[in-house]
Amino acid sequence: MEQLTEARSVTVVTVSDDSLPDLIEEAVLRKARTAEGFWDHLHVVFPDNSVLPFINDGLSARFPDRNAALAERRYRVWQVRRRLMSLLLRYGRLGHWTISLCPFAPPFVGALFSMPDGKQSVQLSISRPKLESAENLKVNFLDRVDHYFEQAFREVVESSREEHEIVLVGEPSPGKREFRCTGGRFRRSVLLDGQETGDWLAALVAVTWRSSRAGAEPLLQINTPRTSTREMGKISHVSGYINQRDCAVPESGVTGPPDGAAFLVSELAARTALDRELLQDFGISKCTYRAELVDVLDFYYPDKENLFFYLFEQQLPSEVRYAVELQMLPWGMSELATIREHQVYSNVLSVCRNESLDSTQRDAVGHVLCLNLRLHGRHDAAEALAREMSRSKVSVELLSRFSAAAEETKHSRRSAQKKIYITGIAGLQYRAFFTHLVPTYERIGVLGATDLLSAIHADVSRRRALAELAETYGNREFIESLVLEV
Repeated sequence: MEQLTEARSVTVVTVSDDSLPDLIEEAVLRKARTAEGFWDHLHVVFPDNSVLPFINDGLSARFPDRNAALAERRYRVWQVRRRLMSLLLRYGRLGHWTISLCPFAPPFVGALFSMPDGKQSVQLSISRPKLESAENLKVNFLDRVDHYFEQAFREVVESSREEHEIVLVGEPSPGKREFRCTGGRFRRSVLLDGQETGDWLAALVAVTWRSSRAGAEPLLQINTPRTSTREMGKISHVSGYINQRDCAVPESGVTGPPDGAAFLVSELAARTALDRELLQDFGISKCTYRAELVDVLDFYYPDKENLFFYLFEQQLPSEVRYAVELQMLPWGMSELATIREHQVYSNVLSVCRNESLDSTQRDAVGHVLCLNLRLHGRHDAAEALAREMSRSKVSVELLSRFSAAAEETKHSRRSAQKKIYITGIAGLQYRAFFTHLVPTYERIGVLGATDLLSAIHADVSRRRALAELAETYGNREFIESLVLEV
């Protein structure tokens, strides 16, 4: 940690060191408090997937079956890479870090630290196949005068290829049932706040669930620094981007048409992306039931790229046991509805405390929030908010009222001996909760979904709010005119 924090540049050659993301994150936060802020360059090299069968590490000692050891190694390498990518997308400086894949078994595992005094400090890890990785001997020393180890690390880097997800950029097809891809972007350069771009990205959400004695249970993941790059504290079904490799032709491996020609992203590509997310994030290689395409949906952002979502419903194997750090948990219908209601109150408080909004902006966001309150059956609260938003500043009484409502609907879950505060439901799933998620829950048999929909349709005000809110979220010009997400 001391060397990580003090070094100007760092090169790491690793396989599946679970502690690496935590070490780098701590070092990033420490460097952020200094004048440097970040490394001149951070380069992390992993072995390519094709090399993993030839790695002989501590997993070989734990698993008597070679294939089982390989499957676990692949999963761990992906998890470490994913966590590292996630934290560098959040904390890293663009152009100052890279993650690469080496096409051969690395000749060593270790790190090279370029220190401020010009010296090169080396740390090598000596692994033994019969010992766990934690028992590896680590040797620290300064590089030789002929820079032997500096050159050895450089050769590994130069032999590797940079690994970055290339997401699809384009626009919905005229019929809006497919996505027309016209190009690609590095994952690290999309959905940055304030980009003010009209680009579209292809994405997917799968309403994931499992069968239990209590019936169908929705499975959603808590967004934490270990599981996501955005919307911390919110819960989400399985989601992700559709990338260039998802569009590969199986026989040839070609990723899309030649010469950058535009093409329609097929449903098969979206399904391939879903299978990839399930395998890489949760180690699920096969589902008994095929994912069902529920709908395709537009998602407009006020200040960055818009998203075109393929919305699936996917039953997951009941026997799968999720690692604690994945935060994949079952949720009840009443829990989900309460969490969304809490999110509405939090949005109301955020808007009411924002003194930079002009009258037009206040009217727009106030209208969306009132519709959301009515949809949850909070008609009195919606009327009170509508009255107050017409003024230049809301009253202390209103703030107290909504603060109490937010506190009353506050929800937490215990996981890994920690209490996690749930701030809401992520992105599209928040907007499409009543129009798409709850009807899907009803169809698969989630307890309470039918009662919730019946209550909405029996109340004229809630029914109208549902229709108008769906129309409002589907109005690109209106949403892009907002100054914040509501």
